[in-house]
Amino acid sequence: MKFSRISYPGKTLAVATFDRRFELFTAYFLRFWLQRFGLKPDVVIAADAEGRLTEQYASPVKIPENFFKLWLFFLRHRYTTVLFLNPDHRKDVAVKWAARLAFVRNRAGFAPLKNFLPLNFSLPFNGENHHFVHQLKLFFEHLTGEKLAQWAKPEINVVIDPEAAAVPVVALDATDESLPHVLQQLIRFINLIARDNACTVLIRSGGSASAAELARTLSAAMTERAIENTTPVIDPPYELICTTLAEAAWVAGADLEVLNLAAALEVPTLAVFGPFNERVWQPFAPRARVLTGEFACRPCTPYPGAVVCKNAMPWECLSGMSAELMLATIQAMLRRKVKPA
Repeated sequence: MKFSRISYPGKTLAVATFDRRFELFTAYFLRFWLQRFGLKPDVVIAADAEGRLTEQYASPVKIPENFFKLWLFFLRHRYTTVLFLNPDHRKDVAVKWAARLAFVRNRAGFAPLKNFLPLNFSLPFNGENHHFVHQLKLFFEHLTGEKLAQWAKPEINVVIDPEAAAVPVVALDATDESLPHVLQQLIRFINLIARDNACTVLIRSGGSASAAELARTLSAAMTERAIENTTPVIDPPYELICTTLAEAAWVAGADLEVLNLAAALEVPTLAVFGPFNERVWQPFAPRARVLTGEFACRPCTPYPGAVVCKNAMPWECLSGMSAELMLATIQAMLRRKVKPA
């Protein structure tokens, strides 16, 4: 089917349910869309995401899980365009079919090169070479037939105390299944940092008890000097997270949502990657760096989701990480001169 470029999308729904840790990437696309058409689309994001970054560019909506109710949902709302921003084509198959059976005119999303999907326009997702923000940019240009002249970062509203001291921040996600495999080295990393400097440890868990348990594990393994110099921040609200990151000297850790926010705020960022493809999912900024192991089996998770480790030594890509290497990488980043804008 030949696809004519979208010159006027009409009422639009964007489905971006891939992962709350990468909500910032969706915000790039929604900002492009709002600037080009002046229409604020509806957006469906991950069930556990707050939608703080996307709500300034789109209106959050919930969709039913039942297929028949999904079909009625599309008939009732009369969308002209539905955009599927999830790179995993298997994730939203029911929504795609419901949109097609409801005669939505423009159905666009990512798809494999050789696969039949109920889309009348698709762009192959390259999971190896291009960052997902670049993929969304290409997708936008395919839909509109226009090149983007310049990047437009999502706006993050932050209130900064000009007298606040810039301290390092280590960000941890207590619900991340990969954290236990790199936790001992992260604790050693915190001990090395806090030996001579103040440090903030930001722990998130979405309100579950795992954050307090992780805090106890950290304090039991930290040195007395590190405990004195460390300020724990447990499950802070979104506004406090942004303020803490904006005032930070640098940010490191394994919480990808927080690291993406830090990179967007142009704070030096170091992310530890294991199963995921760092070329696609790393924080998107010139001052962001990634540490990961060189193993033939990785990346073993093409899209964010459940990890199935097939290595003879499970999670070796993370368990072999070194705290000294993390610290040396951060120090090298800070020594590099920043080119004036």
